[in-house]
Parts: sequence; structure tokens; C-alpha cells
Amino acid sequence: MKQFKIADYQVSVQRTDHTVESIAASRDRYDSVFDFVDGFEYYNVFSILVQRRDGTSGESLFIVPTYFYLQDCALPSHPYLFLALNNILVLFDPGTMQIVKQTEFEMTAEWGEVEAAYAYQEDFILYGENEIFRIAPDLSIRWRFSDNQELFARYDSAQSFWMESDRICLYGMWGDYYELSYDGVLMKKVVADPSEFSNWLKKSTEMCSKQKRSE
Repeated sequence: MKQFKIADYQVSVQRTDHTVESIAASRDRYDSVFDFVDGFEYYNVFSILVQRRDGTSGESLFIVPTYFYLQDCALPSHPYLFLALNNILVLFDPGTMQIVKQTEFEMTAEWGEVEAAYAYQEDFILYGENEIFRIAPDLSIRWRFSDNQELFARYDSAQSFWMESDRICLYGMWGDYYELSYDGVLMKKVVADPSEFSNWLKKSTEMCSKQKRSE
């Protein structure tokens, strides 16, 4: 669960165990329901619960494909809640329980998800598998960075993305290291030694073989 204080509202975002069928049977319980599945078979349902100063509450549901990381991509954008639904950007008003703005953009690669959103000044940094974005409060893209469809995730599951005060640091799948300025400029790229991945793969294979023999 994520919780935010936005204007006079306490806003909670969390995944639920609702199904499309259970939502249809109790539709009147919710202030609004937004369906972004668009025919995709596998989905999650997230609840946005708004507690008001007068003690009343409201609840909206977002039905999204399983590859949408809604809870990790929700941040306050006063007086709204910002949501990055992969390549769909949304501003949600906790006062009206409605979407007040929605935009969509094309991803550089045909695959890959936006996995997390981070606040930077009044903007948002989106960490995607293939691209890094800086998004303005009006949902426009200030800049985007990719490197020949590199997968920004370490092969050894080590930390692959973090933000310093003056730069964004990330690793590619094969160990290449990048530093970006908050203006989207590539400040540094260090190409990994290919033998590092080969050695890791060899050790991992040996470890798996030992485990199988011990079973």
C-alpha cells in the first residue's frame, strides 16, 4: 500500500483481490471504475481510497493489465494523483474521484514496462525496462533516454537504478553502467567487461548443477 496526503485528502493506493465479475455485481459501491485492460486476458485491480476531512470516504477502482505497476507508479501531483500506467499517464482528482487528464505515448521498443515512478522537483522520473523518462506536471515528456533497446536490469539481480542529487544512475542487462543528468544528458557510460557475465553465468550454472545433484 502507498499513502499520500493530497490537499485535504488522505489517499491510499493498493492492490485488491476484486475480479471483473465481483466489480460488476457491486458497481454502485464505488465512486468510479476505470478499465484499462483493453482485451488483455490477465489483469489486476487497484483501489484508490480517499479519506476526506469530514470523515467520509470514496473509492475508485482501476482495472489494469498485470504488466502495469500502478502501485509503484503513483505519486502526488498537487492537487492531483499522478499515475503512470505503462505508456498511459493519468492525473486523478481525489476531490471528484475522476480522471482530469490522460495522455498516451509510444514506447521506443515493442516490449518492456514502466516499473516505477520517482518524484524530482515538480516532475516525475519514470524507470522503464527499456527507457528512462522525465515527465512534466502537465504530462508532457521533457526527455526520454534509451540505448539501442538495452534492458535496464542487472543480470545478477543487483540494484539497477537509483537517483543521486545531481544524476540518475543505472545498469544495463549486461553490466554497462550509465549516468544521466536530470536534463537527460548522458554524462557517462562504462561498457562492462564481457568476461564478468560469462563468469557469473558459469558460477550460476555450477551452483544449479550442485543443487540438482543434492536433491
